[in-house]
Amino acid sequence: CLIFFFKQKTAYEIYQCDWSSDVCSSDLARKGEVDKAISIAKSLIEKDKNQTDAIFVLSNLYLKKNDFERAISALKEGVKDNSDVVSLRLQLGGIYAMKKDYAHAEKILKEIIVLEPGNLGYRQRLAKFYINMKEYKKAEAALRDTVRLDPEDESRKLMLVEFLARHKSIKDAETELLAAIKDYPDAFSLKFAQAKLYEKIKIELTILKEDLKQKVKKITELHDELTREKQLKQDITEEMEIDDKLILDKNLVESESTSDEHRETLKKEIEDLDKKRKDINKRIIEEESWTSFLK
Repeated sequence: CLIFFFKQKTAYEIYQCDWSSDVCSSDLARKGEVDKAISIAKSLIEKDKNQTDAIFVLSNLYLKKNDFERAISALKEGVKDNSDVVSLRLQLGGIYAMKKDYAHAEKILKEIIVLEPGNLGYRQRLAKFYINMKEYKKAEAALRDTVRLDPEDESRKLMLVEFLARHKSIKDAETELLAAIKDYPDAFSLKFAQAKLYEKIKIELTILKEDLKQKVKKITELHDELTREKQLKQDITEEMEIDDKLILDKNLVESESTSDEHRETLKKEIEDLDKKRKDINKRIIEEESWTSFLK
């Protein structure tokens, strides 16, 4: 809403012709005299439909009563009788924005630009309005209009560059800035902006590098964890197979049908399997402990 509003004279100031007074419509409202203030403003407008200060006050008093429709109606009537007074339209656009009626707020700003095409400040207001609405393509178009219509104004170029850096990309901002510096090589503000942009790029690259480093570390840890889990499963499976083999071999050793020579071979095999099983079991304990630690 700040895109639209600015300070207006008060009902008291208009009625008393006291332009230095600090008595304002909010004071009247606190005293319960809002209706009286509305009556004063309306009587002034009836006497002179070009009394724009009274129209401002009337709309603000209606806003005090949360009567948006009457505030809008008063301003519409004011615009009808004072079609060239931009400030009335700004007030009307502000109320539409307060109501979240952004379509009408946009329409009002565009009407103002048609009324005063040479005042590029209104195009900048429109761009800020689009930025607030997150309509970045429209915002960029409005800002480029200001640069096109006033190519020698460095501040307009800088506003476009800043917008591109924030809402599009650093690369686009750099391209725009370098083109401006090429056209105006002695422009100090543009070169200073270039230094700030490169500092921003440096900071962002440092942050990106650190972020990438952390992500690589995380991926490495995840890979290691998956590798350990895979190895753990393999070891558990192998341990179970060894247990089965040990049971079979021991049964054969104890069997009377087994020859002495075969029995000796089985005993040696059992000894080797026991050793292998202990090594696997030790590894499983270590892997399970590490996996539990990571979790």
